[in-house]
Amino acid sequence: MRAYAVALCVVFSLAAAGCYSGDAPVGDECREKEQCSTGLCFQAERYGVSTGWPGGYCTEECKTTCDRGAACVEFEDSSFCMSACGRQKDCRDGYVCNLLEGACLPDCRLGFDCGSSLYCSEVGICAELSQGGDTDTGTDPAGLDPIGGPGPGGRW
Repeated sequence: MRAYAVALCVVFSLAAAGCYSGDAPVGDECREKEQCSTGLCFQAERYGVSTGWPGGYCTEECKTTCDRGAACVEFEDSSFCMSACGRQKDCRDGYVCNLLEGACLPDCRLGFDCGSSLYCSEVGICAELSQGGDTDTGTDPAGLDPIGGPGPGGRW
């Protein structure tokens, strides 16, 4: 796993300990934390500004593993469960399958901000320049190595 620069406190609604009536699993759409079975929602908007998470995204913190159907993705200060994928059709609209992480992450071609140190690749994954691409691992053949993670305003 790669570590990602993140300041997630602006992007998601963190729930206090307790039970949640929502039944939406990791990767499903959400507007509020109460809709998610995990009690954690990366909201699509905060204070009327898009965060880059189309439709919102139910998630939960993880150490190294997640429940079946989710992949633990390491960010700068925390790790979060993201919907697992092995191909693009495993992800919902607005998300791309990052094969290096095995997870559905926001499509930067739709306005998700990759930040100043990464590039939005032609396949919609925030990437950094590398020596060469490998389509078998999900890297862009133009020589971009996809990495990514959320941050304020959808920054990776």
